[in-house]
Amino acid sequence: MQQSASRRKTLLVNKTFQKNMIFQYVAMNIQTAVIFAILLFIIMQKSISSMLPAETARDVAAAMILPMIGFIALYVLITSALIAFYVVHSSNRIAGPIYRFNAVIKEMSQGNLVPAVSIRDGDHLMETSELFKILSSNLAGDFSIMKRTIHELNQHALSKGDNSLIDKVGRLRDLTEKYRVEHTVHE
Repeated sequence: MQQSASRRKTLLVNKTFQKNMIFQYVAMNIQTAVIFAILLFIIMQKSISSMLPAETARDVAAAMILPMIGFIALYVLITSALIAFYVVHSSNRIAGPIYRFNAVIKEMSQGNLVPAVSIRDGDHLMETSELFKILSSNLAGDFSIMKRTIHELNQHALSKGDNSLIDKVGRLRDLTEKYRVEHTVHE
């Protein structure tokens, strides 16, 4: 299968946006784990204190801190990795179509008025893609009418021998020749 020239080759489509999103979700995960660990320690310490003498309770609580920190750290590592994976996967469903829209807009700015935007199943912005196809098709239709009208106007100006009108029509024709209306697909 041939790959598109504009096809992205990296896992992250928009590195700044996606790294920031990963950081925010992982930070929230760490904060939640720390709050949970503190609450768990307080509850366990109160339970132990009510069952054992004060000095023994402190020793038991102190002995539990290190394993609890290790368990919470392992939990944070595993859940943070899972969160990062899901954030990248989910954000690619938004950033991927935006990447393709940017490629299409760039192509349109270079004169191709009818590029097609290909959005994968499951991506967001499907409705925007459809609206873009309608806009592109309308532009192509209007542009074709404009080209035909310029041709007819040129024929009329030539038959009348109106040099001023011939020059103006020539400038319009030069402008329209900068643009293409053939379809191209961006994936």
